[in-house]
Amino acid sequence: MTDVWDIARYVESHPENREQRWRLAKKFYLSWEYRHALEHLSVLSNEMPESINVRRYLAATYYRLNRHDDAVRTLGLALAKWPSELGLHVQLAHTLHAAGKPLEAADAWERVAKIDPSHPFAKQAAATLREQVYGKAEPPLSTVAANFITPAPSNVSCPHCGAANYPEFDRCGRCNAPLDFAGSGSANTGEALTAAKAFGDEGSTGRRWGALSIDLTIVGMLSAGVYLAVRQFILDNASGDTLPVWTMDALLARELALTKVVAAVILLPTWPSALYMVMGLFGIKVRSERAVIRSGLFLAAAAFVFFWLPAHLMWLAVAVPMALSAVPVLFLLGIPSTHALLVWLIQGIVVSIAALIPPLVLNGAEFVLDLPSIMRQAAITEETPKFVYSGHVPFALRISWENPGGGNWAADTASTVSVHVETGPHAEPIDIGLMDGGATLFYRTMEKGQDSLDFLCPAVPLGKPLDLRVQGEATTISLELQGLFPFRFADASGISP
Repeated sequence: MTDVWDIARYVESHPENREQRWRLAKKFYLSWEYRHALEHLSVLSNEMPESINVRRYLAATYYRLNRHDDAVRTLGLALAKWPSELGLHVQLAHTLHAAGKPLEAADAWERVAKIDPSHPFAKQAAATLREQVYGKAEPPLSTVAANFITPAPSNVSCPHCGAANYPEFDRCGRCNAPLDFAGSGSANTGEALTAAKAFGDEGSTGRRWGALSIDLTIVGMLSAGVYLAVRQFILDNASGDTLPVWTMDALLARELALTKVVAAVILLPTWPSALYMVMGLFGIKVRSERAVIRSGLFLAAAAFVFFWLPAHLMWLAVAVPMALSAVPVLFLLGIPSTHALLVWLIQGIVVSIAALIPPLVLNGAEFVLDLPSIMRQAAITEETPKFVYSGHVPFALRISWENPGGGNWAADTASTVSVHVETGPHAEPIDIGLMDGGATLFYRTMEKGQDSLDFLCPAVPLGKPLDLRVQGEATTISLELQGLFPFRFADASGISP
């Protein structure tokens, strides 16, 4: 069956074809795309002034958009041309009631009763409305006045009782059940309605539930992202920013928590806007605003959740949402296949640039430039091995702290090293120092009788020879140094304790 968006593209190319425009307007109406339907029905009402069905659909579209005054005006003009048309009077009565004009609606129902004295509830509806106004007893609106719909020959059949109904209204005139237009034809062509291929468009009951499930999924993913963000902030607050880390995963989790939240806040409006912008760039008409907004929000929310994966899996935060974005672009937004690939590529570039802004601002350009080496190191999930040396006091070593992956961001951000010392019995103090040329990086004294010592050494430089000196009474000693990067032995010749 011909897709509604194929018809729309045809009408754009052949605006003079009234038959296809009328067909398109009905399909838009029955798929609840009332603003699109109004656009085409307004054109047709000027080009086909003798068509009563165009006027009825135009009035019904105004009704669905809660533009009741416009609906009443349209029906009034139609009744001036077709004063004895029963369907127009019924539609006017229903519209006046919805517009909050019960007395005028009662008058309309009385005109219906005059035209068709056998009408099943026109007189009762008029009486009920007048009773509402003048304060007399009234029956429940759900059974009489709420749904003044006259059964009429039509291909819109009630799925519950089988009664025929006007396509302008959404509830059955016999049993008051909701009418499901999916699979029902228009009153004039008998064609079955094709489901709109827009992501989450509300047409049939099934599509409405689909839209609701998508909305709930978006809310669920955003809630999960917020929970993971709060948990990370709590952990960071408890551990502090100066404690050493042993893996790149731990460093990135600590340093990028705020960056991830800001990136998500930027992506939520940016992704739908990027889709709008790129479609406009190629002159592609947006068929469903809801589809574009839902698509963008879904992709941004998915990225927010993936942001909290371990660092060695963070590439999925880019790859998965970008792959998912191909689904609405290629299949759901009515984008012509000749442009779909370019739209997908360009929106991906726009979103990627937007996602890079937070790390550039909050973590610096050096972080972005070092991303290749950072990701290589993040693939190593084991803790950095400890540098352990056991010997006798006094002694001196030349060591260096090496970054095997290169890049300066991690070295500058995680330059703190933990030091653990254990000694044998000693009656005199033992001095422990780490020197960078003439600069002392740390100097600690173990008092007599003290057999262990733990401390942190901040701002240890990378890639430079460092002199580790231990002086004091002869005894055994064991040193352990650990940071994000490993320590190596260097040449110790010529160093005196």
